[in-house]
Amino acid sequence: MSDKREKEIKRLLQTAGRYARRAEELQNEQKAEVYRPALRKYLGKCFKYQNSYGGDSKKWWLYARVTAFDEDALSFGTLEFQRSSENIIEIKQYTHANYDGRNHFGSYSGWIPISESEYRLAKAELKRYMAGLGF
Repeated sequence: MSDKREKEIKRLLQTAGRYARRAEELQNEQKAEVYRPALRKYLGKCFKYQNSYGGDSKKWWLYARVTAFDEDALSFGTLEFQRSSENIIEIKQYTHANYDGRNHFGSYSGWIPISESEYRLAKAELKRYMAGLGF
């Protein structure tokens, strides 16, 4: 290949890279404008999910409350807890990312919106159970 052709290819690839980065920036800005209001509405909301070990095993509820929303990252934080059918207790904080407008609590996910009072009642029941264990 000629030196001139190699320089032209390099210049075109650099230009293409700049255009691709700018296009990605514009797409991210557009996503943020569309998804930010939709995701913001989840802040403070409570949910439950019917969990199990699979198969015919006994089911239980996994509870979650959205406790934080990151405007820039389009992600939200949750506090989640459950007491399994085998009395295994889990209490976790998570950060959930938004994927092109779909999110962890979307209608397709299996999570059921619940009132804050139902969430608090479930949390109080878990605390009573743990107190009975000596915690």
